[in-house]
Amino acid sequence: LALRGLSRLLENPRNGIKPEDRLKQALGGMETAKRIEDKRLFLPIIGRLGTRESVEALTSLLKDKDLADEAALAALSAVKRMRGRRGGRMKQQILKAIVRSEVDNDTVKQAEEMLDRLR
Repeated sequence: LALRGLSRLLENPRNGIKPEDRLKQALGGMETAKRIEDKRLFLPIIGRLGTRESVEALTSLLKDKDLADEAALAALSAVKRMRGRRGGRMKQQILKAIVRSEVDNDTVKQAEEMLDRLR
């Protein structure tokens, strides 16, 4: 119940929590969670941040078979939110990681399409 409350708090972009603190708290919530369903609550929150750190965190979760599909979707969301050309190389790296991972075919297709647009 506490984890759901935390996820709802972090979902609200108007709550005044800085992105870096939001990420830290979301990762802490995932670490605290025992059930996969509870861990999944935090993935969309991390994806909506669209920061370098959030993308790195999501990339590491692609290796977790229980979270890989949702982490890949959240990573796609994060890549879409990343701004500027400076993140171009990182965007390509995460998209390639999604393509190489064992996630849903539709998600892989989305990553491939995004990669094509970056080239």
